[in-house]
Amino acid sequence: MPRPRKSIPSYRRHTPSGFAYSDFTDPLTGRRRTVCLGPWDSPVSRAEHARLCTELAAGQPAPAGGLTVSELLLVFLRHAERHYRRADGSPTDELANYKQVLRLVRETHGHTLAAAFGPLALKAVRQRMIEKGWSRKNVNQQVGRIRRVFKYGVENELVPAAVLEALKAVGGLQAGRSAARETSPVSPVADPLVETTLPHLNRHVAGLVRFQRLTGCRPGDAVRLRRCDVEASGAVWVFRPPHHKLAHRNVGRAVYLGPQALLAEFPTHTPGEPVFSPRREREERNATRAANRTTKFYASRQGWQTRKEQPKRAPGVKYTVASYGYAIRRACAKHGLESWSPNQLRHAFATRVRPESSPVLGARKEEAVPVATCCGYKGDATHPCPAPERRNR
Repeated sequence: MPRPRKSIPSYRRHTPSGFAYSDFTDPLTGRRRTVCLGPWDSPVSRAEHARLCTELAAGQPAPAGGLTVSELLLVFLRHAERHYRRADGSPTDELANYKQVLRLVRETHGHTLAAAFGPLALKAVRQRMIEKGWSRKNVNQQVGRIRRVFKYGVENELVPAAVLEALKAVGGLQAGRSAARETSPVSPVADPLVETTLPHLNRHVAGLVRFQRLTGCRPGDAVRLRRCDVEASGAVWVFRPPHHKLAHRNVGRAVYLGPQALLAEFPTHTPGEPVFSPRREREERNATRAANRTTKFYASRQGWQTRKEQPKRAPGVKYTVASYGYAIRRACAKHGLESWSPNQLRHAFATRVRPESSPVLGARKEEAVPVATCCGYKGDATHPCPAPERRNR
């Protein structure tokens, strides 16, 4: 059994040089470090050793001089795994974006000293993004994330402040003036195309599409719909997502449902379950196939049936934005239809409820949308949904 490492840094003498050195384990990177404190048994070395003990007791790493880019990325990633989380503890999509770009930085400049990572190094990483085919807007966003990594290093005295100031000198890529791939803006999907696609989707994915067409909410809100988050006390039901992209800023969000017949088609066992669930869709499909079975079920197939009930990769409890979009694209490719994404449903809703001639050009969307159509429910001209409170677009 190995001996446990000391939590207090040592104070030892290097006989050939006559200087004092300290050995300790960096609490953030987990690596063993050795630093020079000054002349042996001098007030300067003793004060430096005391300062080092204080910083390590507070959870701070070693002095920033010899920190490499890989070590800085490791420290920031541990911070990001704690910071970019929702109230229920699940990681946000921002953590996946950071992991994607940090992997690229580590591959190109992992052994470079963090203090030596300058504008040319950042532009070299940016060029790798362009070569991988990333779009111009995505490249600019990822460059901003790299800057925030070094900003965290400056904040915790891991990197000199001059490094961050130098990285700010690298400007963003401009449209039509770089080799980065340009993307076209998201356009609304045509209603006939959606109607043609719906019969080729399973019941729950089709329900997600219908729910988005009714409310105009984001795909992330649709896949997280639960009955416990729906206020059903009034004439119009209101869905208040507990997790959305502005929840960390204490900004509320309300999605007005209008007619509630859609929710009645998808019963759940408990109010906390997602309304649209791939696991429940699989159970319903298997139950339907078993009920419509015409051949006899032999006892010799009982073991095979048990193995099928416990697959290596079981369906999830709820859909994700990625699996939701993949299901639509797969159905379109299988049946020769034009591919479209769930975000286009949101744009189609905004185009449908936006007045053709707004009295004030440049007005806010909440002010320009008529109250009677703010949630897609056009059956009552005195619809009670207040337009200023609507945040579902």
